[in-house]
Amino acid sequence: MQKSFIIVLVTGLVVAMFAVLNAKPVEVNMIFKTFVMSQAIVILVSATLGALAMFLMNIVQVMKLKKQVKQLSKKLVNAGINTDDVTGSKSKNKAKKEQKQPVVEPVEKPMAEQLEKTVTKKTEDNVFNSTNSASGSLTDALNNVKEDEKLQ
Repeated sequence: MQKSFIIVLVTGLVVAMFAVLNAKPVEVNMIFKTFVMSQAIVILVSATLGALAMFLMNIVQVMKLKKQVKQLSKKLVNAGINTDDVTGSKSKNKAKKEQKQPVVEPVEKPMAEQLEKTVTKKTEDNVFNSTNSASGSLTDALNNVKEDEKLQ
């Protein structure tokens, strides 16, 4: 994208410099009428109309190609062929979904058992503490933290 923009910009500057250097009044003969105007204006208008014509032809070509791709994709789907298998690439949406899924590594069995024991112990402690103390004093909370540190 940037290369094409730079090429267009440089070409436009060359055409503009050429037009300014050739700014003499000239007679322009349209089929029905004759005008006298600066040659620079004639050059700039001609270059602009040519660029516009090329742009419009490019848009038509891109639309035709998109239509053709859709038709061929439908034929592949009707034939039972996945378009990802043919092109070797994945659609942007599928690639984004696959990137967002977290990678979960299997947890070793002893580690899982220890984690389960710790969660069970903390749950039992919380239930016990909430039934024995109405508000859970600060000292009880500190004792629970110390016990948790000993377990780990």
